[in-house]
Formats: sequence, C-alpha cells, structure tokens
Amino acid sequence: MDYVNPRGVRFTQCSQKEGTTLVPYGLPCIRELLRFLISLTNPHDRHNSEVMIHMGLQLLTVALELTCVANCPSLLGLIKEELCRYLFQLLNMERLNLYSASLRVCFLLFEKMREHLKFQLEMYIKKLMEIITMESPKMIYEMKEMALEAIVQLWRIPSFVNELYINYDCDYYCANLFEDLSKLLSKNAFPVSGQLYTTHLLSLEALLTVTDQIEARCQAKVLRGIYQQEKEILKPNTEVANIIRGAITEELQTKLKSSTAELPETCSLSNDCLVTSHLKQQDCLNSDMENDTEKNIPRKPTRFSCFLPRTQELIMIKNKKKLLVSGSEHFNQKPKKGIQLLQEKNLLATPMDNNQVAKWLRENPKLDKKMIGEFVSDRKNVDLLDSFVRTFHFQGLRLDEALRLYLEAFRLPGEAPVIHRLLETFTEYWHK
Repeated sequence: MDYVNPRGVRFTQCSQKEGTTLVPYGLPCIRELLRFLISLTNPHDRHNSEVMIHMGLQLLTVALELTCVANCPSLLGLIKEELCRYLFQLLNMERLNLYSASLRVCFLLFEKMREHLKFQLEMYIKKLMEIITMESPKMIYEMKEMALEAIVQLWRIPSFVNELYINYDCDYYCANLFEDLSKLLSKNAFPVSGQLYTTHLLSLEALLTVTDQIEARCQAKVLRGIYQQEKEILKPNTEVANIIRGAITEELQTKLKSSTAELPETCSLSNDCLVTSHLKQQDCLNSDMENDTEKNIPRKPTRFSCFLPRTQELIMIKNKKKLLVSGSEHFNQKPKKGIQLLQEKNLLATPMDNNQVAKWLRENPKLDKKMIGEFVSDRKNVDLLDSFVRTFHFQGLRLDEALRLYLEAFRLPGEAPVIHRLLETFTEYWHK
C-alpha cells in the first residue's frame, strides 16, 4: 500500500526478490549528501532560514556521532574548508539555539578529528577566548557560559591538555593556546566585583580539570614504580628452586637404594610432582598478582607515543620559540635587524643562507607580508628572491593559479621596477 505525506508526495513500496543483494549507494552519494547538509549551515545564504540552519546542524550532529568521516579524504576536505568556516561564522550570531548547536558540532569535530584540524582547532579556541573576554553590551551572558562549558568539555577529553601544549605552545609558529587560556581562566575565576557568577565557577572547574589530570598522571607514575619494585621482589628465584629440587631428588634416591621394598614406586614421582606443582602454584600466584597489579594501574591512552619529546627538549623548544617571536617582531619593523638578531642567537646561519631564510619567510605566519615583499624584492637580495621562488611548487598548476599562490605569500611593492623583478623571477621559474 502506497503512503502519501501531507504535501502530496507518494511513496511506493518496492518489492525485493529473494536472493538479491542490497547494493550501497557509495561514497559519491554520501559526499553529495554531506555537501548539501553543510550548505544548509551557511548563514550568508539568503535562502537558508534559521529553521533550516538549525535542522542542518542537528543532522550533522547525528552524522558525526554515528560515523567516522576522517577515513574519507573527500569528506574530510568538505569539513576542513566549508563546514568549519560556516561554524565559525555561526558563533558570531546572537541566536542561542544556533550558537549552542554550532558548539555541539564543533565539539564532535575536535573530539574525533582534531589530528586533521590543527589550524581549525586553533581558530576555534581563539574564538571562544574572544567571546569570553568580550565586554560588548550586545554579547549575551549565556553565550559566555556556553563558551566556558565548551572549554571544560574539551579539557575533559583524555590527554587533550597535553596535546594542546605540545602541538601549539611548543610549535614555533602557533599561538600559546594553553598558556593564554590558563591565564584567561585564572583571571576570570576570581570575582572582581565581589559577586560570584556561573562564569567564575566554570573557569575554576576548567582549571581544576587540568589539576586533576596532572595529579592522575603523577599517581600513575608512582603506582607504576611501586609495581616494578614488587615485580622484582616477587620474581621467582630459579637458582633456589633448582637447589631444592636437587636436594629432594638426592634424598629420594638414597631412600630408594636403602629400602626399595618399603618405599612405593610412585613416591619419588609424587614428591617430585609436589615440588613442581608448588613451583607452578607459586608462578601462577606471581602471575595473578602481576595481572591484578596491572589492572589496578592507570594506563596512558593509546594515542600517547613513546617518542614524545622529553622535558628538556620541550624547554629548549619554548626558548627557541621566544627568540623566533622576538626576531619576527624585529623583522616586521626592520627586516635586516630581525635577520641579524636571529643570526646572533644561532637560529639562522652566518653568513646568510638564502635557502634557510627563504624557508623561514614562507613558514612563519607572524611576518608582515608587506615587509616580506620589500625584503625579497631588494636588488641586493637577488639570490634570496630566487631561493624564495623555488620554495613554491607549481607543478600541474595553470599560470593564473600559480600566480595567485605566489602573490598570496607577500604584498607587492608600489614601484614598477620592483614589481617587474618579482614577476620576471616568477615567470622564469614557472616556465621551467
């Protein structure tokens, strides 16, 4: 029997023959469906009403809760570009239902796929910090509460705080997210006016979450040390066992020789079996104790690697990062002064290595693009300009695509001879 919905759409039942197999729709269909759901969340599309955006966010929430999108590169590309951009735009809206739904989708994304969304996670945390510190009268108090709750949820993810510190605070060209966020929460947890609000409690809860994780890791190390000591103490002494077994065997052989008739034939075997069974029971007892101890010891999550940097290495990275930040600030004022400072700190080679400097100019997002353009276009730095152009990969790109990629790395100076020098070097490299 056919079903007709209130809008007049008829649904006809399809009879399936016995023995036929169901064929899935495939990845192209899923990609098109995901693309459509993401398009519903575009706040700048005049065809998308508030109800449609909210429905799209709810459907995306269900999809992210039930599936693992990160295994498909084509789906992951949609999430990296379009979905994250629309979500960050929705966080600027004052509609609480859309705001809360967007936070939920963001949490699911960064809980499961944060290893693929490093830049997006950095922007998300910066956006939450901006919302918390905003003093505009247009900012609703509930939005600050939800932002703090989102931070608490993220920090409750196992090892998230460690990942945040290693991947951002100890990254040369990323913001100090853990440090800045800890300072913000510490400042926000203290009620300046004397009145205690929910935002103060949420900030304190986030800080206590970090403290609890540190305490749990310290306790795990202590228990693991105790377990290793007990393992050494309870380790069976094979030499003592062999001596006991040899003494009993010699005694039994002596008795067998002296009185063969009085001693049953199975006595030596039974006694030997008793010793062996006792040793086996002792080994089983030791193994049971070892297994029980292992069960009681808190284990690190599987994402922890034995190749993580040591404490001294992290300290060296942090010190080097401070010097790089200082050098970047000097470069944005006077490029030559910034290069000289980094050379004095042995972060750049002396005399100047053009390939090394060109790589630093390309990788460092803290540099002013105007200063980069002026520095590489200087007629004294012709070799540096060649090295800078060679850091690009133009294989398989059209001329307009390659030129767009090239001009995004710096800002063109205003003088015609300088622009001619930059474009001439580019065309020679692209033609090759």
